[in-house]
Amino acid sequence: MSNVVLWSGGPDSTLILHRLALQGPVRALTLEQYPFLDQCHAKAQEAAQLNYMCNYVELCSKNIRYESIRITGTAKVYADHKNELGEPLILLCYCMPSIKNGDTVYSGHFSPKFCKNINKFQEAWDIIMRLKGIDSRLEFPYITKNMNTTKIKANILKELDSLRIPEECYWSCSKPKYISETRIYISCNQCKKCNEIKQTRKLLKRDRRR
Repeated sequence: MSNVVLWSGGPDSTLILHRLALQGPVRALTLEQYPFLDQCHAKAQEAAQLNYMCNYVELCSKNIRYESIRITGTAKVYADHKNELGEPLILLCYCMPSIKNGDTVYSGHFSPKFCKNINKFQEAWDIIMRLKGIDSRLEFPYITKNMNTTKIKANILKELDSLRIPEECYWSCSKPKYISETRIYISCNQCKKCNEIKQTRKLLKRDRRR
């Protein structure tokens, strides 16, 4: 029995990961095709060592076990952040073989299109797990009745800031750029996900001024 997070490296799943790590061991399942996630993990470890984070967040890094899952074939077309249903579907499908009896699986997805189809995802998960003889739960912590996605995004960034988790420790970019000189990835600052983060940051600054 363990807590499992479908970790995409973005702020939403990263916050869930650290919340659970405060309570005890947690497994972070991610797809191997996201090369910048290794860098994300390394930055989180480095930040903890350099005391950029609070003491209890340093404890988190000890409780997190990262597991990378190889993704092959045509699935790559759908798991590249380009649509709201493809990524969670591929994450769920490829992570299923890693789920054990008694696991509680957490997903940070909460886009409007995904929320409209959440019952189908939940039903498909339950059926497949039953057929495999595995008792597991699938949780979506951010999805509630009458939810406001803009406020949720703002609260996620606010909580990450309060935990003093550097932005380098999570990603929200569809097209990260690889800098060969430094061998690191950086955000493109142009894609939809990057613009969402920038707009949310502006909203938070405006709220602080009031």
